[in-house]
Amino acid sequence: MKKTLALSFTFLLLLSACSKNESNKTVENRPPLVKVETTRLRKHQPLEIHSGTIVARREANLASILPGRVEKFHVSEGEEVEEGQLIAELSGELLTTAQIEYESYKKDFGRVKRLFEKGSVPEQQYDHVKAQYEAKEAQYNLVKKNTEIRAPFAGTITQKMIEEGETFMLLNPGLDAGYSHASGVVRLMDLKTLEVKISVNEKEISRYQIGLPAMVVSDAYPDSRYPGQITKIDDTFDVLTKTAQVTVEIKNQEKALKPGMYARVEIPMAERENIFVPLGAIYREAATGRDYVFTIENQKVKRNTIKRLYTDRDFVAVSGLTAGQTLVVEGKSRIKDGTKVQIFGQ
Repeated sequence: MKKTLALSFTFLLLLSACSKNESNKTVENRPPLVKVETTRLRKHQPLEIHSGTIVARREANLASILPGRVEKFHVSEGEEVEEGQLIAELSGELLTTAQIEYESYKKDFGRVKRLFEKGSVPEQQYDHVKAQYEAKEAQYNLVKKNTEIRAPFAGTITQKMIEEGETFMLLNPGLDAGYSHASGVVRLMDLKTLEVKISVNEKEISRYQIGLPAMVVSDAYPDSRYPGQITKIDDTFDVLTKTAQVTVEIKNQEKALKPGMYARVEIPMAERENIFVPLGAIYREAATGRDYVFTIENQKVKRNTIKRLYTDRDFVAVSGLTAGQTLVVEGKSRIKDGTKVQIFGQ
């Protein structure tokens, strides 16, 4: 009896093992299960995104063409000035000297002129004294003009480069990185109109036109978007980078944005149609860096080379596909070119 029970138990174990082997073989032979979508064209407006640094549209380091001591500032840093407004006065020693010489030559010329009109001096002497007088007059007017610094355009005094009582020399350059390095007493900027210069490669430059709208976003104000437009496209390309500078102008009436800030520039392009695929459906080959997707034809996988055109969140516009193809969107890790698959839901 005991022997009979032992044989029965052994038989059951063998039967169970055989059943498991048959089940495993069935699972192993079953085609991989994949989830698919049908490709279709989708209209969209591509958004080109560039980065750059905000700069003032107009900037100048204001100074005199003659050295001199700064006697008085008539404005403060951060103050807005109008075109032609007096900003600073320089010392008048040179002006006093030039004025004395000018008055002296003016008297000499007046005396010689009266004698010449009476015929008492030759014309050659008259012409000589006249030329000297006119030279001194021009010198006096030049020195007089350069004892005052006036604003050449409306803007904001962003920096005093020397203080009252200090002597301005012609070799006092501005040393701040990214700004004008010309010698100066004060730095004037137009902060109500700013620019961002971006680099565009030669393959894309044909899509950019003067007047094209843009949006500028700064890290300082991530929730604010500042409208602008393209105002200039350089006529030449950098020989090393093969890029051209494109200038985007921004109105900044509230002066919230500042020169030197980092900015992201978003430029909407013309509407177009492309096939979009989920980002997760793309397979990148490590050895070549090429991108692929898998489509299904007659229940078999086909590997298709694609090119990424534009990314919109979790989807990518691609070339290399046509509308109506069956695209594998889930399960690509279990398949390869030629694999027979089972489509989820079928």
